[in-house]
Amino acid sequence: MLIKISSPVFKCADDENIFFSRLAALPGYSHVIQKGPELQLYLKDELDSEASKTLQEICDTWGATYKQ
Repeated sequence: MLIKISSPVFKCADDENIFFSRLAALPGYSHVIQKGPELQLYLKDELDSEASKTLQEICDTWGATYKQ
């Protein structure tokens, strides 16, 4: 599954590391690549409702949006 995330805003390197660590903790995480102004998050499985809620929280924290 591919999820496109608009470019998040990081305050420092540690902030960026936390963002990517939280993405990596999502169930079924495969990898993330940057493609132009967005991030592409690849998951092995579909997002369930709990993972979707977590992803929304991550995006809200860093001022990003996502779409499947």
